[in-house]
Amino acid sequence: MRDGRLRDRKRRYQILAANLIGLRDEGQDGKSLRVGDRSGYPLHLFVAKLNRGLAHPLKSRHPRSRLPESLSSESRKQGIPLPFKATGSDKMCHNLDAREPVARGQAQPTDGPSASMDETQPHEQTPDEVFLTAVLFESALAVLAIFLGWAIGPSARKLIPELQAEQFWPIASGIAFGLVAAVPVLIAVELLRRIRWEPILELERLTDDAMVKSLLRLRPSELVVISLCAGIGEELLFRGWLMQWLADSIAQSSPAISASVALILALLGSSIIFGLFHPITRLYIVLAALMGLYFGGLLIWTGNLLVPITAHAAYDAVQLLITRRTHPAD
Repeated sequence: MRDGRLRDRKRRYQILAANLIGLRDEGQDGKSLRVGDRSGYPLHLFVAKLNRGLAHPLKSRHPRSRLPESLSSESRKQGIPLPFKATGSDKMCHNLDAREPVARGQAQPTDGPSASMDETQPHEQTPDEVFLTAVLFESALAVLAIFLGWAIGPSARKLIPELQAEQFWPIASGIAFGLVAAVPVLIAVELLRRIRWEPILELERLTDDAMVKSLLRLRPSELVVISLCAGIGEELLFRGWLMQWLADSIAQSSPAISASVALILALLGSSIIFGLFHPITRLYIVLAALMGLYFGGLLIWTGNLLVPITAHAAYDAVQLLITRRTHPAD
């Protein structure tokens, strides 16, 4: 008896709430409510939005309308599964959500192109972040080379003239010779870029990369600093330590091999590793290995590590500045 009175009371609350928020009853069981002449809108969605205090067009028309808590919980339990449909101006006026109800605790799906782009696009570094990352990385290579030379030898510092008055000429001549030695590499790369070959065109398209664009937004002085760090760090590691270490290891492991042959093998091995250290494209790996051969040959010829350091830094600086001028960042 008491249960029957409770059901009647809930039914009256339901009809009253439906009238307050502009609904009208369509069925006898209270499970088919309609918004005007539109398809049935699940009542529990109205209840959830009203109880959470979300702005809804119907609620704004009837600011004092609110469903009783008992009806809200009862509607949630029933989970009225009726779909609804709104077209034309109805979607704009009522902002009806046509998605299926999501179970409690389940993550809501995110719609829209912006959401999918946020999930798929990587974070683009700012120019300051690119500058700091490049400088720290190249400087870390120099520190690694010095540490390896101290720990297991040989030391790359022995190949650099000391900063003293009597060493002025080796320092000045090494820097000058390195600047001149960068010219043939720049000319060769410029001639290579004129060839209409797909691997070369792929290298040209690297300027569209987000990180490269951030790099090209740097000031010319910052690009020069990055080039200096790259020349010092990479040459200290690959020519100053790795090539010398490979030569010593080959000579010690095979006494029959002469020192000159061991040095040539070490030059080849360090150059291949140097190319693999730049895995941007296959062609770039080959070009980097050839440059490693060139820089290593400069060191063997002169015995002064300042020569490949200067040539390497000058080449990087010129290439970055030319690319920055011909492909300005947006």
